[in-house]
Amino acid sequence: MLPYTRLNNIEIFGVPGGVEPWFFALAVIVFIASYIILSRKEKGHTWQKDALMFGFILGFGWLFGRLVYAIFEAKNFWYFFNFAKLDGIVSWGVIIGGSLGILFYLLFCKKKNIALNFAQEADKLVIGGALAIAIARIGCFLDGHLVGAPTTLPWGIYKFEAVRHPVGLYLSLSSLLIFFLLIIFFGKEKTKKNKLGKRFDGEVATWFLPIYCFNRFWIEFLIIGHNGIKIDSRLLGLNLWGWICYLFLVYLLIHLVFSKHHFNIFKR
Repeated sequence: MLPYTRLNNIEIFGVPGGVEPWFFALAVIVFIASYIILSRKEKGHTWQKDALMFGFILGFGWLFGRLVYAIFEAKNFWYFFNFAKLDGIVSWGVIIGGSLGILFYLLFCKKKNIALNFAQEADKLVIGGALAIAIARIGCFLDGHLVGAPTTLPWGIYKFEAVRHPVGLYLSLSSLLIFFLLIIFFGKEKTKKNKLGKRFDGEVATWFLPIYCFNRFWIEFLIIGHNGIKIDSRLLGLNLWGWICYLFLVYLLIHLVFSKHHFNIFKR
């Protein structure tokens, strides 16, 4: 059994705060930094585009993450406006909001005639996104709000009067593995010298989406609740996240098999 102690609050540079919000903030910084590093050699790359894009993504991500928490967790819509407590954010709300932010960013660029290769941008976003998820989920593991199913495996952790799967650690380590796989296989352009590499813009994101959905899908079977011992509602054995990942994974696999563009979901 792994040694484990829940941490609800930590202090960084003299500033106290919740464990999960601090790691979420670190994940955002890493997400932006990785994108900038991957973009540094591109022609025509400007910080104005970066600021605009991340403004849309982070703005909508925080907005929806906060709104979902207020409605489904706090069960009080007015909690959204309680700015004295900024740690109430739900991950799937952030993902939905961030996706909408990308959509509105694309619409804005189209309306303003701003040149944009979104497939290329998506490749960079998912690499940084995988690393950011790995960091954010460390906060989930330390905070302990994810409740894993009981287990007899030697790496289980004692929590809520039982030895349980460290599902937060699973989410973090698996996302870190995905990050390294993306770097190893798609870190460079494929050439005669480089047998491993990206063949076209959008290939990295095309592979990332089904891999991450499958990864989250199987881990959801080991998550039985959130915030203490609260048991998640399930339909045919799957919770909400499980169904979202399952349906999206089916869509992606159908596209990969039957679309004439196969391994490029960004090409029309």
